Amino acid sequence: MIIIPAYNPGKYLASAIKSCLNQRYKNYTITVVDDNSTEDLKETLRRYPSVNYIRNEENIGPGASRNVGIRATNGDLVSLLDADDIMHSRKLKETIKAFKKKPNIGMT
Repeated sequence: MIIIPAYNPGKYLASAIKSCLNQRYKNYTITVVDDNSTEDLKETLRRYPSVNYIRNEENIGPGASRNVGIRATNGDLVSLLDADDIMHSRKLKETIKAFKKKPNIGMT
């Protein structure tokens, strides 16, 4: 599960989502947690129907928005990405490989 907290991300959100969709590992979901943006994120998200969308009723900040996304997941692994960032195409694959190699490790 990739969680993207977003508050008025402008043009950056599409790049963040595209970088997630280009992952070499394919068994994951993407959830955008809209922190009550004044921008209409749904317009951007219409281009990405596979992306889940959660909208906070009020602005609670990026940390709390990440937690909203974490509570909504049922996956074993959660990866966080800010809306103005991009994810390397091998990030999930390499992270999962590391966990399989040493299942008792932790990462933040």
